[in-house]
Amino acid sequence: MNQKTSGKYAYYSEVVSLFKGKDICVIYHHLSRNSTHDEQIKQRAEELLKLTSDGDVIFAIRYKPYSPRAYFILTAQSKVELIRSCLHEFISGSCGHGWDSYYEI
Repeated sequence: MNQKTSGKYAYYSEVVSLFKGKDICVIYHHLSRNSTHDEQIKQRAEELLKLTSDGDVIFAIRYKPYSPRAYFILTAQSKVELIRSCLHEFISGSCGHGWDSYYEI
């Protein structure tokens, strides 16, 4: 955390702190070329899930045009149906072009 470029990143400890006591937390992740997007998204989603409480759900969506990026939505159990419904509506609607729904774990 004391590296020169550390301000460009959110560390897991910071994410846990931000999500604590909240129902929803959205995290932006710029995808790299080191492995496939599927692998990166699955790995990050699984790592995030380990840091959350029982019953919390991680949703992950990818925006693929140009510079691919992923968004992870950490969701308390009380908001899972709402987020699931909103994501489905968003991705299947007119704004959904270029977005993929990847994971719900």
